[in-house]
Amino acid sequence: MDLPLDRTPNKRSFCNMFLAFLLERTLEFKLKKAHLPASPQQIREALNSMNFAEVKIKQEKFFIKTKFNSLGNNILKLSYIRPLPNVTPTSELSL
Repeated sequence: MDLPLDRTPNKRSFCNMFLAFLLERTLEFKLKKAHLPASPQQIREALNSMNFAEVKIKQEKFFIKTKFNSLGNNILKLSYIRPLPNVTPTSELSL
């Protein structure tokens, strides 16, 4: 079975890699402009540190925010993203 050219795994992979690179460079530029220089490795580590744990308490599910490093908080502020509270019911979040 032949896939259309725009749906081949190589094209999708390249597109994802390009978007990740573009996001990294954009964040690097915004941080530098705000006088908060950070290397691409530091940016990746900050983004990877932004995690949530899902817990179930009395039949209700919650997300608990793990500790972000300070660069992660600065990235959220520069991207105009409101930080979430430490504990959030899953019903309040949607993708």
